[in-house]
Amino acid sequence: MHFTYKLELVKEYTGNKLDEDDLAQHGFKGGKSLQHPLKNNIELLSYIESTFEED
Repeated sequence: MHFTYKLELVKEYTGNKLDEDDLAQHGFKGGKSLQHPLKNNIELLSYIESTFEED
């Protein structure tokens, strides 16, 4: 079963806290989304959201 998500652009990010090394420290396991889905990775999703709240 595959899930489909609709994304909405809320704000463009221009910082440097979302590179792969920083994301890996919060649970990012690479770009293979079917093998490593993000939807259950609360720590990573919270980190990404927090980068937009810092402005």
